[in-house]
Amino acid sequence: MAEHIQMDNAQPKDYLIVGAIDFGTTFSGYAFSTKHDFFKDPRNLGNISIKHWVDPISTMPYNKTSTCILFTEEKIFDKFGFEAEAKYLDLILDNEHENWYFFRRFKMSLYEIQAGIDSGMLTIALEPEAAALYVKHLPVGKRISDDFETFAPGSKYIVVDVGGGTVDITAHEVLGDGHVRELIKATGGNWGGTKVDEEYMDFIKRLIGEDTARYIDENIPSVFFEASREFEMAKRTIKPNSDCKFNVRIPSQFGETYSLVHCGRELKSVKTVFTKYEKHMTVSFTGDKVRLKSKDAEDFFAESITKIADYLSELIQLNGVNDITTIILVGGYAESPMLIERIKSRFSHMRVIIPKEAAWSILFGAVIFGHSPNLIKHRRSKYTYGICVNKKFKPSEHDEKHKYEENGEFRCWGLFSKLVEIDEIVSVGEYRKIDRHFHIKDCKEEGNFKLYASTLKNPKYVDEEDCFYIGHILSPGHEFLPKHIIYIDVCFGETQIMFLAQQPRSNKFFLCYLGD
Repeated sequence: MAEHIQMDNAQPKDYLIVGAIDFGTTFSGYAFSTKHDFFKDPRNLGNISIKHWVDPISTMPYNKTSTCILFTEEKIFDKFGFEAEAKYLDLILDNEHENWYFFRRFKMSLYEIQAGIDSGMLTIALEPEAAALYVKHLPVGKRISDDFETFAPGSKYIVVDVGGGTVDITAHEVLGDGHVRELIKATGGNWGGTKVDEEYMDFIKRLIGEDTARYIDENIPSVFFEASREFEMAKRTIKPNSDCKFNVRIPSQFGETYSLVHCGRELKSVKTVFTKYEKHMTVSFTGDKVRLKSKDAEDFFAESITKIADYLSELIQLNGVNDITTIILVGGYAESPMLIERIKSRFSHMRVIIPKEAAWSILFGAVIFGHSPNLIKHRRSKYTYGICVNKKFKPSEHDEKHKYEENGEFRCWGLFSKLVEIDEIVSVGEYRKIDRHFHIKDCKEEGNFKLYASTLKNPKYVDEEDCFYIGHILSPGHEFLPKHIIYIDVCFGETQIMFLAQQPRSNKFFLCYLGD
């Protein structure tokens, strides 16, 4: 009996609740809402509940918690988030932290099968798209200026999601039916808020000097973690062109270790710091805080913000989308006055929208996406996708290193047979037929049709530097017949790509899911 698999682009109708989890480099959180509440009034964001976290150290409430995790000496999970930070600092004070495992600001991979998650109920939402959905659903009271125009048919906008670790950018054009067409596929780089922290920590190590920094690294490295945590909170007060000095608390161990290494000399005696940009930065101290001129504190943001602005400008120029009128700025870093001022001044000819809840707009948008996953109608392929094939060797076309002999015939192995090209515009939810057919010589134990992706438009071989292996379209145990015609169709879902293999002779179908 044929196994016919059809793709349904809509959310399953028998669900009760949508939950969204945002695993960020620096902060993580979750939100949820019931199907009943959402469809009763889709624009009422009050129907979406968000988890509130309390930092035990500062007792301040937040809508996200720190992305860190603590394991015991036996490698057993103990705490996550703010609680993990607080307990680890407590262990440090008691000098009992040596054999514990503490991880902070890390990237996560989702293993839904091991976690017992039904893959049919799991959807990966792209952050910039979730943010756009959030802004589109904002009630009138929370809308900013003339952002109604942003989603009018024919308008174009670019979404810049600036998080702690990464910056993700995409661009859309609103179609006549309210759906959108992707103009620029999601792209970006590692220029988020953690780069600001890295600049500050470089300054701190130059302040205390190489010898003191080495001693702390080797004996009490947790002090740097404590300093970074203090700056994480204090940096939010840094504003452009401020006439107030920047103050940030530094751990007492910096001064104590400095005196130890420098034979009793006090850290407070340091008056200037020579930065990596060859600039003399004036410093002073008051109590347990170091004080800097506002202009000097702004330097911590310089590299990160410059890279974001330059890349955004380059992206707009290279993709020929100069008629984009709006930038939507979201993510935790989007609340930084430094970043806001630079983006508005660099792109003064464009309208810049920063939602009032920019830091958790992606969480709200992901919940909306779970209920109504139909924003994107046309998107661009992230990579060039193809399968590995072998053909008769032709000296004028093929490289000698890919030449092999089989049954007295010279053949070429590892050719990249393209299915979809990078940046190619595809319709979401529609299957498209590949204009050629394939076959398998035999059924292999590991599966058939090795699937590869490449950042090049026309890769020739699957072992090129820009190509990488993804998996098999036909998994082990399939019942396709060798040496008979197989057709492959491709379908782009909301955030997944599906490859449908069909063989008329065996009347078999096989669907391979691939996260985009």
